[in-house]
Amino acid sequence: MERLNTCGVRAVGRWRTLPIEHKLHWLLRLGVIGCFIGHGAYGFITKEAWVPYFGVVGIDRAWAYRLMPWIGAMDVSLGLTMAVVPLPIVLLHLALWGTWTAALRPLSGDSVWELVERAGNYGVPLAFLVLAGVPRCRRGWFAPVWLSAMPPLTVDRARAMHGILRLTTCLLLLGHGALGALNSKPALITHYASIGLDDLAVGGLTLTRMVGSLEIVLAVAVLVALFPSLLLVIAVWKMATETLFMTSGSLPFEWIERAGSYMAPLALYYLVAMQNGAKLPRIECVRRNTRCKRDPSR
Repeated sequence: MERLNTCGVRAVGRWRTLPIEHKLHWLLRLGVIGCFIGHGAYGFITKEAWVPYFGVVGIDRAWAYRLMPWIGAMDVSLGLTMAVVPLPIVLLHLALWGTWTAALRPLSGDSVWELVERAGNYGVPLAFLVLAGVPRCRRGWFAPVWLSAMPPLTVDRARAMHGILRLTTCLLLLGHGALGALNSKPALITHYASIGLDDLAVGGLTLTRMVGSLEIVLAVAVLVALFPSLLLVIAVWKMATETLFMTSGSLPFEWIERAGSYMAPLALYYLVAMQNGAKLPRIECVRRNTRCKRDPSR
């Protein structure tokens, strides 16, 4: 036990000494990996709830079940690619794919808040792409984003990431809160019932509506008064509330799939803390080792 405590203290100490670029890299990378491996796992399982999403593009039920494992394999493969060799082209794909799969919810008849609530699926890979630096040539899209080659974080890129992560955190709270406060989503009611809180109500408001209202207030707070401590609370809150998927009988992939919802406020926390206490360079003094070169054939 003492050895484990020592290792834990060393790990925390090492994390604290990492440059801000490295901290953001790992947080956003973990968010992307978890999101797409968790999502892809349900393709292998052939999740029944996915069938209406295929119907949006005219694919019937039989073909939906045939295609699910292939889509699952693609998601898991791209998630593993980001774990081994993070590539800008994969980040771009994941940002677009995350937006499309989230949009399939309202397109298939679900509430539009389902799209909003999944902001972590598309906002986190987009923020990671900005952190890595958007390539200016075709070759750059296939150049790995190694830690050793990370360019220094500039004012412009920090500002862009701040905006993306702030909006992402706001939307994922707003969407989830609206599903509870406005829609009384049955799945959320089941979550609270799984821990014995289904009968809790105050002044005629059910727990589902109260929690949803609280999350809407948090979403507004992220836009109006952004404090580092608030972002830590939001990250822990999301990690805790999403565990209710498992207490209600779902597989752990539901929790893993929502990694972007945890990492967005955490990454934003480090950005805000850094901006409150440190200055950033206005120009990049160091270029990536895999710098784009002019193609003479173009």
